Amino acid sequence: MMDCAALPYDHLRPGEGAFLIVADHASNVVPRGLNQLGLAEDMLAAHIAYDIGTRALAHALSARLGCEAILSNVSRLVIDKNRRLDQGGLVPASSDGIPIPGNEALAQSVIASRIAQFYKPYHAQIARQVAARNTPFLLSLHSFTPHMNGHQRPWECGLLYNTDSRIAQRAIAYFHSLGLCVGDNEPYPGNVYNATMDAHAEAHGHPYLMLEIRNDLLSRPEQVDVWTRRIVRLLDRLTSSAG
Repeated sequence: MMDCAALPYDHLRPGEGAFLIVADHASNVVPRGLNQLGLAEDMLAAHIAYDIGTRALAHALSARLGCEAILSNVSRLVIDKNRRLDQGGLVPASSDGIPIPGNEALAQSVIASRIAQFYKPYHAQIARQVAARNTPFLLSLHSFTPHMNGHQRPWECGLLYNTDSRIAQRAIAYFHSLGLCVGDNEPYPGNVYNATMDAHAEAHGHPYLMLEIRNDLLSRPEQVDVWTRRIVRLLDRLTSSAG
């Protein structure tokens, strides 16, 4: 894998557009010095390492909307940027039943180094861009596997939120109107797995959407295009009816 030590995130179209797209799990890259965390290449190409399809979707939406996007450049297995620093799973010892050898019995100094190198620069950049906007609207992109821990997940997409569900409920209604099977705080509970939006949106009263899309629906370019057009139409509805 490439060494991303100097590249904790990609930043597309800085300062442009009405929206700020963030993708916490857009990369499966593990720095060379971590020896692939002891995992085979096929495991690093699987959902445990990153949110499949979200990088392509973020690029497509950034181009279509003419807006900025901040994308993580390191695997969630190195450090999960959608976790609080005091939250379990920040540096996962296993994922979907698969042990992560390179994360076993880590010294606190190693974890602190990953936080300083990858986690803090990413979140600091999001915070800077949010602060630079008069009326920030954040779009957080994630994807999920159709099968997890032995359970099948029927939802085609899901909207996650913590205490502020107003925009999420409008998005849920929109995707329902398209005939989609939509999760309301599924496949994950947003009051647990919403750390990035909690920190950069909910804590400041900013509008946001945290969208999960089933990753088998983002596996081909034409599928990414379908979701791009759906999301652009949704955002147009949300902003044109604001107030």
